[in-house]
Amino acid sequence: DAATKSLGRQVFERAGCPQCHSGSFLTNHRIVPNAEIAANPARAGALAKTENNFAPPVLYPFTTPVPIPAGTAAEPVSTSGLDPPQIDLAWAHHGSAGGYKVPALTGLYWSAPYLHDGGVAVGRDSEKELGLPGTTECHVEADPHNSLKALIDRDLRARVVAANRAAGLARLNVEGIGHNYWVDQAAGFSNAQQEALLLYLLTYE
Repeated sequence: DAATKSLGRQVFERAGCPQCHSGSFLTNHRIVPNAEIAANPARAGALAKTENNFAPPVLYPFTTPVPIPAGTAAEPVSTSGLDPPQIDLAWAHHGSAGGYKVPALTGLYWSAPYLHDGGVAVGRDSEKELGLPGTTECHVEADPHNSLKALIDRDLRARVVAANRAAGLARLNVEGIGHNYWVDQAAGFSNAQQEALLLYLLTYE
């Protein structure tokens, strides 16, 4: 109801979520260093070798006919409006360990399982259907409420990560680790506040 969603918004703000999840789509469109997110480092740095293939961007004038006439010179594309540190984080270039873009939080009900690797997955039975071994690999649909709860509840997340690791998914860089920002009792939030946040996020438009 409206009162519960209002409480959820208050919890969202108290937990500090708007520091990254702001604006109409609840994202600041920034890339956060993996050192802060603490997600899988192999995935964060996966594009590092592309640095060897990058070159200054160029583009043919828009008036250039196709097929392009021989001898037509390409023109440089200005990158003065871009943020070099953000580019380095995105591609793990210039010694960067890479990072992850802050995702929009619209449509969360339809996008479970969560995190970059899809490892934060929980079915309707939050005791047995844990991680990818208990959901996707068993043809069990990830439940949006329980999966999102695993993203913010450290105890449930620990069980999800343990299930993924027990199945050997760490070798595929799928663990469900990272984004350790908790909204649970250990962080000073009640079960009612946690549930209100989940409702707010799952119905955000």
